Amino acid sequence: MTSLRKPIRRLLDLGPLPSEDDVPDEKIDEFAAATAAVDEVRPLTGPEARALIPLFGRDTFWGIAWTLLHAIESAPVEEYESMLPPAGTPQPEDADDWPAQLRHTIENERRHGHSDGA
Repeated sequence: MTSLRKPIRRLLDLGPLPSEDDVPDEKIDEFAAATAAVDEVRPLTGPEARALIPLFGRDTFWGIAWTLLHAIESAPVEEYESMLPPAGTPQPEDADDWPAQLRHTIENERRHGHSDGA
């Protein structure tokens, strides 16, 4: 079993990203710091990316979800593609469609090669 690095474990310990409407400022700061620490250890491994995918919430959580998305995108796409729900799976009406964003990354990767400069 592959071990997860400390920043990934720390973010996982915090749980899914809450909604922008449901959390006090100190919790926002805690998630922001944990997500920034994950971003600093990029690229992620496949197991790390797969572990983080379920953390997406229903909104961008003041941009923190975008940092999470970009960290996941740093892993090889074949490592996390199987974690995404099938294309066309309905999302809650008020939710951002993170699976669609990740599928778009996968399509670009297949079409153009690695896009993060690697």
